Parts: sequence; C-alpha cells; structure tokens
Amino acid sequence: MPIRFSVVPACCVALFFWCAAASVVPADDPLLTIRGEDVGEGTRVHYDWAVRQSRLPALHSWDPSTAEPPVSPHKALIAATEFLRTRFPPSAHLTMDKITLLRRRVEKNPITPELWLYEIVFLCNPQPATVEQPLLNVMVLMDGRVVVPERKLAK
Repeated sequence: MPIRFSVVPACCVALFFWCAAASVVPADDPLLTIRGEDVGEGTRVHYDWAVRQSRLPALHSWDPSTAEPPVSPHKALIAATEFLRTRFPPSAHLTMDKITLLRRRVEKNPITPELWLYEIVFLCNPQPATVEQPLLNVMVLMDGRVVVPERKLAK
C-alpha cells in the first residue's frame, strides 16, 4: 500500500509560526499605557489603552511646526469607524462627535518621550450598555492603526 503525504501550503505553515511568535511577548517589551478609564459605579470594569514599547519605532515621529501629521484626520476617522463596526451591531448608528489631535507623554522609555495620536469620540444610537460606552472613544496612532483597549476587572 503506497504511503500518502498531505501537502500543507507554505503560507499556512508560515502563518502558524508567525502567530506562535506573535503570541510570545518578551519581558523587556512593556506595555506603555496611553489612557485608562474606570466604567460607571458598580461595574468593576476598567479599560486600558496601551501599546508595546517595541511598536514605538514604527510610529512616525512628527513635529507639528514643520509638517502635516503623517495620518490625516480623514484616514484616522475611517480606521476608527471600521474598528467600531467590529464592536457594535450593524444596527448601531455611529456619528463622530469630535476628533482631537493629542500629544501624550510616554512612560520612561529609551525610544521616545512622546507620541501623537487622534482621539475620536463617537455618539451611538441606540446608546450602548454602560460597560461598552468607553469603546466610543477611539485612539488612532500616527501609523493609522487603532489602539485596541483591553477590558479588565477594576480592583
């Protein structure tokens, strides 16, 4: 009886190893908190918006006195809207309320003392549950990617 070999496409093998490597975070790659927010009394829910220190070099440095931001408000709004569409049902009517360009000091680190980002605040109809309302504040970095908040139980 002949032996049969199954062929796994190289892209599947590469994807497996990339996912395995991406899930391992070195101890010397700390999370740098951009913002934290406790949700309403009695919920014990807390959200943290943070980025890995290793991600900072990929972000564009920017001096507002010499150039336009690397990501336009329009592109940031598109990224934020696409992110919210993954978090809320299609029936939710999302409207941008305000968009703010912010400079945040980053905790002591050797890569950069600050980073720039957009904070985009949305209104939603119907209004989401109290524990989901902080998700309507979306942070978009200067690489055009959304900072995904991590939901935790407050202490």
